[in-house]
Amino acid sequence: EAEAKAKRGMMTALVAMLVSILGGIAAFSLVIRRSIVEPTNVLVGELQRLAQGHIGNSLHIQASGEIGSLARSTETLRGELVTVIGKAQQSSEAVLQGSDDLLLSAGEIMRETDQQSQIAASLASTMEEMSAVIRAVADDASRVSLEAMHAKESTVAGQQLVSSLIQDVQDVAHRLSETN
Repeated sequence: EAEAKAKRGMMTALVAMLVSILGGIAAFSLVIRRSIVEPTNVLVGELQRLAQGHIGNSLHIQASGEIGSLARSTETLRGELVTVIGKAQQSSEAVLQGSDDLLLSAGEIMRETDQQSQIAASLASTMEEMSAVIRAVADDASRVSLEAMHAKESTVAGQQLVSSLIQDVQDVAHRLSETN
């Protein structure tokens, strides 16, 4: 009977130890779950929301250590995304406004082009009449050009002759003044 009591005592001690170990494992699992698994799952969910384009809401993850650091970095990233997307929207609005302005300008240019086209059509008959005159002027232009070149050559020769004559007169005047 002492042996049976000893066995029961040992079994009770083993069961108590096993229960203690299982309780420790359960407590450790609970701590791991609350400090790592749950914040990680929340962070993964928030990252998925960010990937889907939902960047308007701040992340509220209560965690410390590496998970907390990762959550803070993710919040910083989200804030930067909001800023970059805001700037991109402003740029897009500016481009859209510029596009609208260009469209208005193009409309005005088209109206002015139509007016100019009407004016050009009314001038077409006048241009046809002037075409014959222009052909005659073009034919005479080369002849006039040659005559102008000859006139220029004659003018240059005349200038040289006049310059030479002036020099001769000055020389004569100078000699006369020396003789007097």
